[in-house]
Amino acid sequence: MQRSPVMFKFEFCVDIKGLVEPMDCQSADIYANVLEDAVNEGCNVCEGNEDPNDSLTDANITRIGNVTLTKVDGSTICGGSLGGQGFTNENTGTTPDIAAAANTITTICGVVTVEDEVCTDKDCMMQHYNNITMTLSNYVDDGRFTGRIQLDARNRLPPVPELQKVTGQAGTFSSMSLLLPSTISGD
Repeated sequence: MQRSPVMFKFEFCVDIKGLVEPMDCQSADIYANVLEDAVNEGCNVCEGNEDPNDSLTDANITRIGNVTLTKVDGSTICGGSLGGQGFTNENTGTTPDIAAAANTITTICGVVTVEDEVCTDKDCMMQHYNNITMTLSNYVDDGRFTGRIQLDARNRLPPVPELQKVTGQAGTFSSMSLLLPSTISGD
């Protein structure tokens, strides 16, 4: 009989250059979807998965600059600078000034959930966590993260011009707040 997988989570942040702050929650949600796909691709690199459907990781973007994002019953709710507004607002449909954001740095943060089918103890999970975070850091530093964001922004329907020229900033990936399952102990 095969045992059930265990899950652990960790938070991460990375700086993005040239990102226009989302003007409405709809834009923030679209940005988050593209960014989540790019982070998931980095996790797949670590896991050696050719098929993204085989991934045992799932990234969820929770902050884009001053905008916070939470999922409630499958819908995105925005807070922070977009708090109290609906999914769309008076800025929906206006063209953002991408050129004005060219030199700005925006921090994005999120949570990665990892489903682990191998580890049964804390040391093994810590090694898995360290492998994933090291791989993600290298993925940002060597430009593959940037390439994936830009590719997804061009290929998405509709395309996302606000993300087509952004760059992930080398040396800015950080991870924190590792949460291991309560059934795992270091003893």
